[in-house]
Amino acid sequence: MATYLKKRGFLILTTPNAFNFNRWDEKQLEAWGMQPIEKWLTQKQLKELLFPYFKILEMRTFISGYGSKGILRLINSSKFNRWLEFLKVKQLFDSITLKLGCGLHIFVVAERI
Repeated sequence: MATYLKKRGFLILTTPNAFNFNRWDEKQLEAWGMQPIEKWLTQKQLKELLFPYFKILEMRTFISGYGSKGILRLINSSKFNRWLEFLKVKQLFDSITLKLGCGLHIFVVAERI
């Protein structure tokens, strides 16, 4: 993909976040429709793919509220989220979890070096 860009050209991409999708149960995956994606990537894997050719300017995840296993089971639980809303910190909490890489998709802006 780097060969298609001039030096200092920009790459903007989104991709499913493996951290999130790997924490879905079978019922969620079936409801999603299992799109034909061969391999989901984590932020670390995506950085490793881009690193030799690109300077990453921004990488974040977006769309919270998905996933039902591991830590996502807790942060996406309806009881926990009601408490966050009651305490008026849900928006802040969602922002932090997205910055920590818990979102449904990864967004990247990178510059070809």
